[in-house]
Amino acid sequence: MMYQEFATALLDPGSSVPKNLLWRSGPDLHKRFAVHRNNVIASLIEALEDTFPVVLSLVGEPFFRNLAREFILQHPPHSPVMVEFGEGFDSFIQNAPSCSQVPYLSDVARLEWQRVVSLHAADQPPIAQTHINDLLNDPNKLMQSTWKLHPSTGVFRSCFSAISIWSAHQLEGTTQIEKALASVDITIPECALFLRQDLEVILVNLNMAESAFVQALLDGNSLEVAVEAAQSQNDKFELALIFSLLLKCKAFVGCSPHLTGVFTQ
Repeated sequence: MMYQEFATALLDPGSSVPKNLLWRSGPDLHKRFAVHRNNVIASLIEALEDTFPVVLSLVGEPFFRNLAREFILQHPPHSPVMVEFGEGFDSFIQNAPSCSQVPYLSDVARLEWQRVVSLHAADQPPIAQTHINDLLNDPNKLMQSTWKLHPSTGVFRSCFSAISIWSAHQLEGTTQIEKALASVDITIPECALFLRQDLEVILVNLNMAESAFVQALLDGNSLEVAVEAAQSQNDKFELALIFSLLLKCKAFVGCSPHLTGVFTQ
């Protein structure tokens, strides 16, 4: 109870100093606690700046710091692991009236957060080629098989060109970034595949049908159901292309010949 009271007061500038708080002689307790509070909030703001550098660049430091401060006060961290702090920032941005003039900002934040999640996901070795060959040699069994993707794998979809906006900010130099941004049509929807390789998260552009296919696999559906999901987006969907891409990226870590079977590795 005492720790909860302390934590609440620490992140709420309007609250009073917790009761039974001991301190050595010196400056006034209220002033000392205010300094500590400011240091904590400043550290959390810096953590968000590190996690969402493109959002920071898009809105500028003063605006971002005010936005981050409001987020911290409404959604204080619940874990001592700072890499876990920032979840929900995209939703907060989406609902913030001050961000309404930048409709793609929340999607950029969601992309940046998804990269963090992918980077720190668990690791698993790719599936043995022999298991893949067995299924490829039996088309009927292949279509009924389910495929487990690497824990770092994810699908990102945006109604805006959030991926192009993020990619532009990976260039060096303000001139190069501004030039790349000038060619972006923000109204074009974009999709991408997330996957960690060699301790680095890669983004691979996908079309809508391919993203539907990968998402269906992530949801535990069979290859047949995943193909149907893709074809609902585009009846000219080519299974071989996306399947080859996932194999090349070593995205598969397990498979099951039957819908209720056990994954093999």
